[in-house]
Amino acid sequence: MITSWKIGLSDDSPNNQDTFPNSNHVYDTMLFQFVYKHRLWIYITGYLSVIIAFSYYWFLL
Repeated sequence: MITSWKIGLSDDSPNNQDTFPNSNHVYDTMLFQFVYKHRLWIYITGYLSVIIAFSYYWFLL
């Protein structure tokens, strides 16, 4: 398990190679950095959409 997902990426390590030594540069991609930077809003959007979907289904019954 990647423990740095919870503690955050270190800004002083070049290309985060200290955090992810066997990464094959996956963690340097723009998509990963975008998702990592906005992960809180992605979680909130996901949870809200599930709640809205279940609420809509419940009110249709």
